[in-house]
Amino acid sequence: MWPPPNPLPTTHLLTDTPAREVLSQVGTVKTYVLTDRFGLLHLAHWLDEDGEKVRYLLSPTTEELLAQLKRGEISMFEALRQPHCFLLDEYDSGERALYRCAFTEIPAEYLPK
Repeated sequence: MWPPPNPLPTTHLLTDTPAREVLSQVGTVKTYVLTDRFGLLHLAHWLDEDGEKVRYLLSPTTEELLAQLKRGEISMFEALRQPHCFLLDEYDSGERALYRCAFTEIPAEYLPK
């Protein structure tokens, strides 16, 4: 797993609210919708995992983008591609770390096609 581009984690956006909607799940590979503490929607998509954590990409989204994704009008890549997004590391211990990043900073081999 690659190191996050911003080494200063922030969790101020996250709440303990469970996913609003799970869009897909195959094993630990999961895509879901969550609402942050400000009521804004984010599309969360599994990127990678190692022995201690799972990493998700969180991209701001809208109801319209979600509807287009569900109808197959846009790909997962297109739905996730936002100028600014976050990497969420969820540790086996229950701790979480959130890192702000640009979509272009994420190595291509981790992104959906």
